[in-house]
Amino acid sequence: MKKEFFRQEVFNQKKISHLGVISINTPLSFKFFTYSSLVILLIIILFIVFGEFSDKFVVIGYLNDSKGVFSLYPSKSGVIIKSYKKQGEFVKQGEAILLINSLVDNQLLDKNNILENLIKRKQSIKNDIINKSIQLKKIKILLTKKYISLDFYNTKKQEIFELNRNLNAVELDIIKYKQEQFYKIYSPIDGVIASNIFKEGQYVNLAKPLVKILPIKSKLIANLFIPVNQIGFINKASKIIVRYDAFPYKRFGSYKAVIDSIDETILTDNEDEKPIQVGYPYYKVNAKLKSQYVMVYGQPKKLQQGLTITAIISGPKRKIWQWILDPIFSMYGELKL
Repeated sequence: MKKEFFRQEVFNQKKISHLGVISINTPLSFKFFTYSSLVILLIIILFIVFGEFSDKFVVIGYLNDSKGVFSLYPSKSGVIIKSYKKQGEFVKQGEAILLINSLVDNQLLDKNNILENLIKRKQSIKNDIINKSIQLKKIKILLTKKYISLDFYNTKKQEIFELNRNLNAVELDIIKYKQEQFYKIYSPIDGVIASNIFKEGQYVNLAKPLVKILPIKSKLIANLFIPVNQIGFINKASKIIVRYDAFPYKRFGSYKAVIDSIDETILTDNEDEKPIQVGYPYYKVNAKLKSQYVMVYGQPKKLQQGLTITAIISGPKRKIWQWILDPIFSMYGELKL
């Protein structure tokens, strides 16, 4: 039988410490810090696991009319002589908006010379008619006394008739030349003058519109230009935040809107007529405004067509842990390829 090397008394003696029981005194602040750290760590873990966030990006755009804006172009180049309507005023269908002189510089000088000659000719014919009429009265007296023949009298009478016919022709030429020189721009619809692009005295050509008219009872919408690499983040009915460039959002706030339609065609600045330049290929998106007004110092102010805007669009929600692990998943996918 194998015996222990040490006696049992030795082991019993080892169990009895001459220093007494050792007790570690932990400060209360250390316990509080430990528990607080554990709670914070737990909150962070829960936030990472259950927390969600959305990618946000900023795009530019402008306010446009839902029914479209009517742009009026000149039929001939010229100079604006008179403007009958100002921006913001109501205009009826068929009402004159602008008067334009289509002749300028050398053309105007040549035309004025022609008109002056026609007016002189008109006056000359009138004088001839007056003189011939006086002569005809005298000839008629001679005819009654049978000093002249009836044929001679009728010949003089026919001369006056020809002069009157020439006078009518000259007057028609004068009217025609004046109509060719001056013409008016009329409104095709009932609406409101959105903008007078040109003022009195300015030269106009066929390339640019003169006036833009908003149809009555129409609403403004937001036209947004979404970059190609961000179109996948938005859907119809997505909510967006709109900020009007003319009214800084830090003073006048931001406003809500909802995506209404998304064009399926990629556009560029050269393919789309608009008041701003985007500078990159884009998809055109229309959004409905929650309000047609902006609050300015407590008072509602109606928004105007063409006002440039900045919109903040939120993408689909994702878990925070997905966002953290995305680089790893992407790297793993590339390695598999």
